[in-house]
Amino acid sequence: TDADRSRPAPRGALDKAAAAPPKSWYLLFFVDATGRSAEALAGAARRFYDSTITYVVLVVDPRRERDFAGGRVGLGVGAVRFLLQRHYKVQLLASTKSLPGLDPNALLTDANAKPILARAERRGAVLLLFATQGFDLAVASAADYLSEGRTATTGRKCCRQFMPSCLPEHRACTKSNLAVAWTEDGAGVGVRCRNREIAAGGVQRVWYSAGDESEAACVHVKGSACPTRPNQRPVRGCAPYDRDVDVRNDQAAQQVACARPRLIPDWPVAPWPAARPDDRPPNLVVIMLDPLSDARFRMAFPATRAALGELGFASFGRYGVVGPNSGVNQAALYAGAVLEGRAVEHVDGWLWDHLGAAGYATLKTEDACVANSDMLQSTRPNTTHGRQLERLFCFHFQRPNCVAGRLASEVSLTYAADFVKKYDGVAPWAALVHLVDSHEDSFGLAGVVDKPVAAFLRQTLAGRDDVLAVVLSDHGLHYGDYFLTPAGRRERNRPTLHVRAPPAVHAAVAQNAEARVGPFDVHATFLDVLLGATTARGTSLAQPLQRDRSLAALGIPDATFDPEAPSPPSGECSILDAPASLVGYQADAARGTPAELATCPTRRRSSLDGAELAVDGDCTCATNARASWAECPGDVQDDDFFVAVHCEETEGIDVHFRAPPALDGPANASVPSVLVFEIDSASSRYFERFFPATMALLREAETGRHATHEAVRFRKAMISGENSIPNQLALLSGCVGVTPSAAAKFADAFGLEPRGLS
Repeated sequence: TDADRSRPAPRGALDKAAAAPPKSWYLLFFVDATGRSAEALAGAARRFYDSTITYVVLVVDPRRERDFAGGRVGLGVGAVRFLLQRHYKVQLLASTKSLPGLDPNALLTDANAKPILARAERRGAVLLLFATQGFDLAVASAADYLSEGRTATTGRKCCRQFMPSCLPEHRACTKSNLAVAWTEDGAGVGVRCRNREIAAGGVQRVWYSAGDESEAACVHVKGSACPTRPNQRPVRGCAPYDRDVDVRNDQAAQQVACARPRLIPDWPVAPWPAARPDDRPPNLVVIMLDPLSDARFRMAFPATRAALGELGFASFGRYGVVGPNSGVNQAALYAGAVLEGRAVEHVDGWLWDHLGAAGYATLKTEDACVANSDMLQSTRPNTTHGRQLERLFCFHFQRPNCVAGRLASEVSLTYAADFVKKYDGVAPWAALVHLVDSHEDSFGLAGVVDKPVAAFLRQTLAGRDDVLAVVLSDHGLHYGDYFLTPAGRRERNRPTLHVRAPPAVHAAVAQNAEARVGPFDVHATFLDVLLGATTARGTSLAQPLQRDRSLAALGIPDATFDPEAPSPPSGECSILDAPASLVGYQADAARGTPAELATCPTRRRSSLDGAELAVDGDCTCATNARASWAECPGDVQDDDFFVAVHCEETEGIDVHFRAPPALDGPANASVPSVLVFEIDSASSRYFERFFPATMALLREAETGRHATHEAVRFRKAMISGENSIPNQLALLSGCVGVTPSAAAKFADAFGLEPRGLS
């Protein structure tokens, strides 16, 4: 209430959180601090530093928000910037008032936070903001990541069914007009606008990832210094992601572009001795898709699957997990270690440490900015390359997962390709590329990395046999509505694994493709094939394996994580919660959604003229009076108000309607006829949005411009109950419908005999 909001911010819960033991994990951090959201977040700042906070929901009332200085109205900008500085993506979840142009999932950025909050203040709106370091949407909807009505295979409008020929194309990054390149001496970067020099004062900021030894550099330029071209073609042949406020407003205020990252090692890599070329160990490529079940991989990665087949990978259909999340499974994969809790930084003996000591150049990268979690990038792996690329991903973000106009996955894979080129023939190398685009529960974003991964694998592996290549995931999606079902939990336990080993051992690896294996086995394979070493846990895939192995042999702690555990009894099913509906929030739908719908088949095999029915072919008929299907009559009866006709070798049914006979009774021209046309479950705003032709006709009649009809719109029409039954009772009978529990109270209040609705 307003009285509650006038009190000082309650601090007990925040003080308790600040005193919590380090390395805690908070799934949801909810802040409703009576107009002092920035102050409340600052009070819990240490939690954001030493703990994992997955989601933040923030109540912001711009009319009451004050900044840290105490006194000046801050609109909530300080709270938004607190989260942005910690690399959260802040989105609009809900608003108590309509904010034209702002849909759910709209991103708030440094550039647009203040004008958006000022608009909310003018409208008297209180906002719910949702923040995450990952890609989860405030209102989960795959449509936010997919291009409307276009297909990846044809680029044309499509039926939008989940068929291979009709997979929707992902939204593209919004391409910048800027071109940024390193200078010849490598001391800095130059920037041009479509091959023209930038006007004086146009460059607002130049960012470098590490001073003079920077691998990455980006430039902010005023929008006026390099305006966007009208009708500029998108970067990937698909409509760019222009629904977010950050793209619309940020593009107008400034543009961002980055130079192609270069490679500067954190420490020198010694060349492999020229006298021992035959002793050089195999190289390593790991593509980690985090998280992704094998079933989702087969659905969302058709191009990668084709590349795996062409390159001779062995696919392991019985690969499993050893725990619920990334930390546990990646500790087993990369260190052969059993992780206790979430503290991955306490694990010793990582694969890249062993490879570095053996003379390998190493790369570990992740195409997102997750500053504090149990994901391995948060531990700052001790590799030759990769740290500066992480800073680039934390520098800039656009949807779907873009950095300055390029997919983050393409930036990662291009960097990895340059890394391979730099060290090929110089030293053995190991490139570990993690792509975390699938870390969101709409299942809409994962496939955006499919084509980049396929292209990288072909470019890196074609025509060579000195690489151990592994494409895998650490687990399936482990949260969201689908995960709560038995099928969702089984998918969590069944990640994907595909291996191509050097020729000397590949046949042995392929022979184990039908065996049960896990991440400890893949770790043992790394050590065996690359270093000739063994490990205490797991068995190398290059060694003979029994087809069916025990949970203990796989390192699976219990049946909770067994992907081959018995399914629920036949007939038992799980009912999913209703998904969050974008239509329920300001009747949100994509502005460019085409209005045309699928049309019914028009080919008919029958006709009705008066009472005479003619059919073409072997057909059967049914009517309202004769419901069973039978041979079609030549003439229909007077009480047959409709005739349904089904003919062999024809899809669908022909339906012919006949006007019912007129009712007996005296005609009275002074009594009007009545037509009630009711659209079930459509709000006024929904009707305005999705019935444009009907609205145009009604407005024409409402304003006196229609030739024969007039219309009146009741803008404050109300409901009399929570669903269709009480509202239709009131409309059609004048009765009031109440539930049994409310019937007695209603009867007492009005002195009526109750008949509760069951």
